[in-house]
Amino acid sequence: MKLQKVVIIGAALSAGLALVGMSNAGVVTQALDYGPGLSPVTNPFTETMNFNQFQASLGTLTSVTVQIGDTSSGSVQVTNNSTKSSDYSISLGEQLALKDPSSTILASFLDQSSPSSATIASGNSETINTTATGSSPVETLSSNLSQFIGSGQIALLLSGSGVALVSGATPYSASTNSTSAGVVTLDYNYSTSSAAPLPGSGALALIGGLALIGGMAIRRRVTR
Repeated sequence: MKLQKVVIIGAALSAGLALVGMSNAGVVTQALDYGPGLSPVTNPFTETMNFNQFQASLGTLTSVTVQIGDTSSGSVQVTNNSTKSSDYSISLGEQLALKDPSSTILASFLDQSSPSSATIASGNSETINTTATGSSPVETLSSNLSQFIGSGQIALLLSGSGVALVSGATPYSASTNSTSAGVVTLDYNYSTSSAAPLPGSGALALIGGLALIGGMAIRRRVTR
């Protein structure tokens, strides 16, 4: 029984010595507006968004998450080119895409207003005014991260285009007149490693003494 206790103490001390590192995680968030305030951009549009790169001194970049938030306002005009009166469902849409410098799409989505109903006589037109507000799914990027690392900036290209979303009798024609504004959010997710302090000389001496005592106890036990 005494021998078993000594072995357990030795194992516990070894485990304590092995625990010399810890891992921590962090996030750096940036948010850039497009078409801010009272000057939204007119569709279609393209806008360069310059984000600061991730500073490698902070740690290891593990992933990048991207999200687009949008508000588009304007009108959709629909003309009924069929031979009879028809009911139409009409929505304003905004198709958005964010690309990296190599033209790879990082995030995209279709922002869509609630549908409006209109009955349009043959050969006539109807215009509805509406607003679309929404956010894209959060996209997580885990490859090609090197382009986000450095001491400068990375230029991402945001494009947007207003679209008419219509259902009803065909043929019909539709057009949009809209503006957009919103925000693109970029998160740099990273990890860091911090070393835990090793035991001081006094602690090492104590551990050595305990190990010596344990060895003597084992030897005395065997001799007897």
